[in-house]
Amino acid sequence: MIHHFDQRCQERGISSIPGKTLRQNIERAIAEGRDDLVELVFPIDTACSAWRFRVAEGVFYAICGRYSKRCITLYDREIMRGVRNARRFRSKITGKREREIP
Repeated sequence: MIHHFDQRCQERGISSIPGKTLRQNIERAIAEGRDDLVELVFPIDTACSAWRFRVAEGVFYAICGRYSKRCITLYDREIMRGVRNARRFRSKITGKREREIP
């Protein structure tokens, strides 16, 4: 059975590194605090955060559990732009980005 993250790597055009290897490297980099490999972009909600990383095909975003630090899915720039626009729209409606995340 293929992991969801690995499947998204194939669908979004990452071919320079196998999805499983990429997922393991990202999870290890997050656990070790390697800011040179991955960079925390922002928490999406109380359950997950977006982490930016670069491969030969470009910049991508790993969506990982905030506490487990496990990769859930993969976003490209287009999808991430939609997530950011939704956050901005939400802040205009409510007057704040989102509730405070502990």
